[in-house]
Amino acid sequence: MLRPRTVNVCLALLLATALSLPASAEITGSVIEKAAGEDLRATIESIGGSSRGEPVWIAYEVAMDDPQYQVCCHSHESKWADAECSLDGTRSWSMGHREESDQAWSGGSDLMIFYRYQSGLDEVRLYTSDCVVKAEGSTVYWLGRPDSAESVRVLSDLVEGRWTGAREKVRREAIAAVALHAGPSPVLRLDGWAREGLSGELREAAVFWLGSVGGDRGFETVRDLAWNDDDRDIRDKAVFAISISRSGESAQELARLAREHRDSDTREKAVFWLGQKKTPEVVTILSGIVESDPNEDVREKAVFALSQVRSDEAVDVLISLARTHQSSEIRKKSIFWLGQIAGRKISTFLEETVDSDLDDEIREYAVFAISQRPREESVPVLSRLATTHQSLRVRKKALFWLSQIDDEGAIDTIEKILEE
Repeated sequence: MLRPRTVNVCLALLLATALSLPASAEITGSVIEKAAGEDLRATIESIGGSSRGEPVWIAYEVAMDDPQYQVCCHSHESKWADAECSLDGTRSWSMGHREESDQAWSGGSDLMIFYRYQSGLDEVRLYTSDCVVKAEGSTVYWLGRPDSAESVRVLSDLVEGRWTGAREKVRREAIAAVALHAGPSPVLRLDGWAREGLSGELREAAVFWLGSVGGDRGFETVRDLAWNDDDRDIRDKAVFAISISRSGESAQELARLAREHRDSDTREKAVFWLGQKKTPEVVTILSGIVESDPNEDVREKAVFALSQVRSDEAVDVLISLARTHQSSEIRKKSIFWLGQIAGRKISTFLEETVDSDLDDEIREYAVFAISQRPREESVPVLSRLATTHQSLRVRKKALFWLSQIDDEGAIDTIEKILEE
């Protein structure tokens, strides 16, 4: 049952057929129930047009494609279970999935779509029915549960520019709303928009949602775009869409793109997202790309991607690259990213590199990497290097990086050096 703190019900409600209200939604503020009618867009425009320039919200609910999603407003401090949104606020909504959250929340089985009217339609917001929506100071016209296909049609008019004056941001929100509707029709719409129906950021948004919620058909479309589209931005967005797809072929397709795509920028993007997959074969694939790709940027991105896997196997590969790779740039990048990963094995390797490597630049990179370690690790090692290392260049670098650390041990070492 809708649980408003203050509910103003107009006389028209008494004449209307009873509306189906969201069973779990909580909307606080002034809520007026009104039938959606046969023409949903006409109803929305009629309510908005009668607001006389005052902001008004028109909302309804439809079945959602995946009831395990929650759409609400979140901060780093809030939990999924107690998230809430204010219609008067500017915080944007975000989406989570039960499998991706360690919080115990039920997920919303329905999607609530809010349209804001003032001098025209100027905002669309989405929330699931388990999200607390605070509407104090605003009036919300609740249209119940209109036909889902009619909702998709209204939102598609908005996406395709048949709603006068709608800004691009509003049209992007409408794409998201279409994507989250249940049924096959939304995926067909997204497919058309992603292939040729839209341009620029709107088309990119359609590609994103195809990967996110488009299932097998969506995966096939974004795969085709990643390989064949002429627009580099669309290819990049399609690679990302593959990475977030729930298809079992996602990691395999990223690997194929990373190794075989004709365009080095697309290979680089695929390498990056492959590093986020952390599947058992990823380390082997990425290390192979470091050795074989003809493009230096792609090779260096593969080194970075290895650092993101954060497994013992990946660390061993990075240490091997840092020790013996024929390219000094690959060695430097490997040392740099090793410096960002916790582990005693890495600290020992970096010290050994400073003490024994014959390349001055490599030693200096290792000194920098040591400086990026936690201060309880870095300060003692840098102090030793600054005071006793045989290389003047190494001593200078160690002293410089010590001076950047706010630590009493570092200050003591610097003072002793100055006193000598």
